[in-house]
This record gives sequence, structure tokens and C-alpha cells, in this order.
Amino acid sequence: MLAALYQELLVTMQGVCRKSLQRHVGEDFYSVALYTSGEHAYVLDSLATLQGLERCARRYLAKPEWKERWGTLEIAMRKLKWSPCDSPYHCEFDREFKGVQNILNATWDQVGGIDDSSTEDYMDTCDAIKNTCVEVLRSIRDSGIFDVERVVFNVLMGDEDDESRLLNAEALNSDRVVSWYRRELEIDEVRLKALR
Repeated sequence: MLAALYQELLVTMQGVCRKSLQRHVGEDFYSVALYTSGEHAYVLDSLATLQGLERCARRYLAKPEWKERWGTLEIAMRKLKWSPCDSPYHCEFDREFKGVQNILNATWDQVGGIDDSSTEDYMDTCDAIKNTCVEVLRSIRDSGIFDVERVVFNVLMGDEDDESRLLNAEALNSDRVVSWYRRELEIDEVRLKALR
């Protein structure tokens, strides 16, 4: 089942990345991710560009409460940059993932479902799905579709802290990109050492 998931997810994400690059031609991509839930019940696309980020920040600043809180476009962009759900391209191609969803459903059915599986089966299945996502993103990264020194590849989840996002990114990006990402997330060395 995991081999089928890898193949379906890879083909789907390759197609999504190409479509996104065509639809947003000339934009500067900085994040290419697969987005999932804590229990890995679904996997979807989450891409971000600087131009999309600026449009999002301007929408926030048009509201008085956000204008008062952040003040400038620069601050608004910094606050929103690594919030995947604030990218206008987050889950932009979610309809493309129906085949992936069918395989995920079957994968969970094999172990009795998300809610009814044993703790061991649940944890093993979550790990296997996450590892499949990482392998797919490695293939996307290595395909040369994106500039790997200007894009953070990652597996992201809702309600996830920045430290977890950084740890996930380490498996997919060069040391230089991980260092840049850590600075962007404002995770200092003390916090980083506490993660280890």
C-alpha cells in the first residue's frame, strides 16, 4: 500500500508543482510543502511565493485591527511568511489529491481505522505516511523544478510549532537552507539545542 501511496503522491505532486509554476509564472517560490493533519488523515499541497505573501499581507493590513497590530507591510509579511494556511496557494490544487486520499483511506482501513487501530499500528502508520511524504518531496527537490537554495521543502501540519517545522525541514534541505529557515523562524541557538 505504501508503494502505491508513494507513486500516486509523487505523480500528483509533480503535476501540482508544474501547474503552480505555470499559473504563477515569474513569482518567487520560497516554500514547497505537503500539508497534513496530526493523524495523517489527508495529504495536500501547500506552496508559497513572495508575491502571494505580499498580496496576503496587504489584505490583512486593509483591516484596522491588523494595521494597528503590525503597522507596516514588512512586519506583516514577516509575521505571515511561514504560516502555510495564509498563503493564497495553500491547497490550491486540493482536487488533484483524490487518488492520494483513496490510498490513504485504504491504508488506514488496513489497520482498523484512525480511531480504532492499536497504538502501535497508529504510530507505525503515521510514521510510514510521513516518511512517504518526505521521500516524495526529496524526489521533487532533486528533480530541479525549483531552486533548492531558495526554497524550503517541508512536511507541514496544522497547529504545529516552529520548532517541529524546523526539525521536519532538516530531513529535506541543505544545511544552508535550514540555517536560513531557522533565522526566519527566529529560533535561537538555545531553543535549537533544547530540541536535540
